[in-house]
Amino acid sequence: MRTFFILILIFFLFPTLSFSKQEINQNQATIGVVDSIIIIGNNKTKAFVLLQEIKITTGDTLTQALIEDTKNRLYNLQLFNSVDIFTYPKENKHYDVIIQVSERWFIYPIPIFGIKDHNWKKLYFGLGLLNTNFRGMNEKTFLFGTLGYEPSLQLFYRTPNLKIIKGGFLEFTLSLLKAENRSINVPYLTKNFNIVNYNTHLTLGKRLNLHQDIWINIGYQLLKVDKEFSRATLNPSGIDNLPIFGIGYKYDTRDLNDFTMRGTFFSYQLNKYGLFQENINYAKNYFDFRRYIPLLKKITFAFRNYLVLSHGKKIPSYSLSHLGYSEKIRGHFTEIFEGENVLTASSEFRIFVIEPKYFNIEFIPLPEFSTWKFGIAAVLFGDAGKVWYNKEQFKWTNLKKGYGIGVNFILPYHLVFRIEYAFNEYNKKEFIFDLYSSF
Repeated sequence: MRTFFILILIFFLFPTLSFSKQEINQNQATIGVVDSIIIIGNNKTKAFVLLQEIKITTGDTLTQALIEDTKNRLYNLQLFNSVDIFTYPKENKHYDVIIQVSERWFIYPIPIFGIKDHNWKKLYFGLGLLNTNFRGMNEKTFLFGTLGYEPSLQLFYRTPNLKIIKGGFLEFTLSLLKAENRSINVPYLTKNFNIVNYNTHLTLGKRLNLHQDIWINIGYQLLKVDKEFSRATLNPSGIDNLPIFGIGYKYDTRDLNDFTMRGTFFSYQLNKYGLFQENINYAKNYFDFRRYIPLLKKITFAFRNYLVLSHGKKIPSYSLSHLGYSEKIRGHFTEIFEGENVLTASSEFRIFVIEPKYFNIEFIPLPEFSTWKFGIAAVLFGDAGKVWYNKEQFKWTNLKKGYGIGVNFILPYHLVFRIEYAFNEYNKKEFIFDLYSSF
């Protein structure tokens, strides 16, 4: 079986170079000069929201690659069910560029249903009030409450148009969460218990260009456990007060966020916990690098490296790193591994069986809900990773590994449903059913 997968990977690698160059040359072929940009269908969304997101400007040389990039960037705003771009010829190879969008419904109470940690046993449900395009300026506001696994209440606001800073954005979060203990290795924390988590965060950032963001954030977190489990906190009272200070950077050239076939993504986040507190003083670094390389027209090779490094005299149990919750190794999908640091590497060949297309569902009377997206992609994948404590010397041995095949169903509203069949290094097999793409 392993030999089969290796041969498949080699088979797709060798014939790609010349074809990829041909595709690039075709996409870069000049259409003409942009004379004007006309936007239609944006009944509620301000025109500047679209214009500040695209690379096309009047006087530019228009290419097919630029048109595709514009469509993808506007769809990634998650404001539109569909985005179409047309060109209207004028004299001397000048063109009017017509951008036609179909807006989603922006304001509604929504039922909330989902799973946490890719685990269908951890179901949650609730109700929320959502506005994804407040004032028509791509501002996000929502208030929601959930029951089921880890009940929560959260208020969130985001504006990408902060006037005091050119290209500035601001986010604010206020939340209450009743979380379950996730530690599995600390001897005195083997019982299941709850951690009440009060959290507030303020993020102030700047968009450097269409692909790069930087930000700083400040926050405050209060965690509380019953006295019986007070050893789970850094303070013997069972209550930890954590001021949080962070900085971050993101570089993102992905074509589509829901199921990416082209581009690069890199992010770094540093969070410092504690201020002038002897017993609370630690930091965590998060690195996430992803690359998506088109090989043939419908085939992409994708890989991701993810790293978390913790520093400090003592890392509390609620801030330990894990494989088996949000980060998983396929082949060990239901297993949990714990440490202070984590490293994972994943790779996939993504092959479109049915390229994503838009369908108009005529029996739905509201146009905001009548345009649906659907596609199917086959996937060959391999994962590896490990966790370790700072007192241990890192070694490349004992990596948890898995590989397999799968089918991804690309659905409306940026949803992806995955069915996968995985093997691990012990030849143990498992089926995986999950929402959203793997990375």
